[in-house]
Amino acid sequence: MTLTLRKRPLHAGLLLLALALTARAAVAGEAPKATVSVGEFRPTQMEIGHAAVGYHITKWQRDAASRGMSFADYARDVLRPKFAATHIGAVIDPEGNLRNTDAHHRMSALRRVTELTGVKFEIGAKILADYRGKTKAEYADHFINTLKKGQFTAEVEKLPVEERMKHLPATYAGLGNNALRSSLEIAFGTHGIDGGWMRDYVEFRIARRMLEGGILDELKAEGVVPKNARKVPVRLATDPRVVAAVAKRLPALREYLLSEALDDEHRATLASAIDKMAQ
Repeated sequence: MTLTLRKRPLHAGLLLLALALTARAAVAGEAPKATVSVGEFRPTQMEIGHAAVGYHITKWQRDAASRGMSFADYARDVLRPKFAATHIGAVIDPEGNLRNTDAHHRMSALRRVTELTGVKFEIGAKILADYRGKTKAEYADHFINTLKKGQFTAEVEKLPVEERMKHLPATYAGLGNNALRSSLEIAFGTHGIDGGWMRDYVEFRIARRMLEGGILDELKAEGVVPKNARKVPVRLATDPRVVAAVAKRLPALREYLLSEALDDEHRATLASAIDKMAQ
């Protein structure tokens, strides 16, 4: 069975999604949900931390080993049911593509796990907006100004909203590499902080605050980063000195981090983790 929209057949995952949207359209105040193949999603940010993707995979491999499981068995029996029960924010763009607003690193990691093990994954999508039938200008304005979504580089952020949307990669393969974002993910993981406790793209906002606060100059003064560097080099993303410098600054950002928490429960958990870091 094929459902066609705008003269374009939907993939199987999006067919299920469209059916779910129809079935739940009458439920006031609740975003429609569906479980969709990870391969169906496209990004809503320009960059990820490539080393952070590897960090997630390494954690899963270590967990598999600690359970005495092969990584393929772990992917099938632990990761697959976990992510099938997880729902992440997403939108449907004017062309009918499903674009997630969160979990870009986990999505990238799951794609790589499929390459390593052959295990395929599905993940829940919570549809925040359906832009089919909307113009690109309407899409851009609502997505950025109303939903407050999207991660763009500082240069692209200066552009009008419709121009910004043109810079979003068409696929995950087109995502750029942000080294400081990887360092932050590792610092979070080391201190028991989950980025999922906070609003979408928060790690990029934190990284930008750290750059504005002089972390690059600090790393240059310590001889970690070359004097002429304009950003943290990719090769230093997992360097313990960079990760330590990032972690050291997190307690000072406590109030900002808490303001980004999803709700009171996540805020309390986050506060506890930050306070432990400051001890």
